[in-house]
Amino acid sequence: SLFFTSFDSYSQCKSFTKKKCMPELEPYIHNGQLNSVNLFPGESASLAIPFYAGQEYRILACSLKVLGEEVYFEVKNAKDKIIYSSKGKGTVWDFKVSSSQELVIDLFVPEGAKVEGDLAQSGCISLLIGFKQ
Repeated sequence: SLFFTSFDSYSQCKSFTKKKCMPELEPYIHNGQLNSVNLFPGESASLAIPFYAGQEYRILACSLKVLGEEVYFEVKNAKDKIIYSSKGKGTVWDFKVSSSQELVIDLFVPEGAKVEGDLAQSGCISLLIGFKQ
């Protein structure tokens, strides 16, 4: 039963990502990776992604309404220094990389996030990376 619940949850998250999030990535081209996770308020997730010199990118964090409007991400370099935070700025960041590097992207659902209903619920968050040719 747990396997089917997890698979069903992943399937719903994947469907949500393709229908709602992918169109928000345009005019950037999706890098082909679906990075999705279900999180509760107060939880976070990290992902390391390579970025290449001279390329223009868009990072997009897209989440279900059940998690509220306060979901955000932070981008850190190899020295663990935050180079961008979307907190209070929306969930899209367009930028150009001057040198090839691996960046760590942390997704956050704040503890005090305003969620629908009285009970804390988990919800899907997708992190999409796009690039321009």
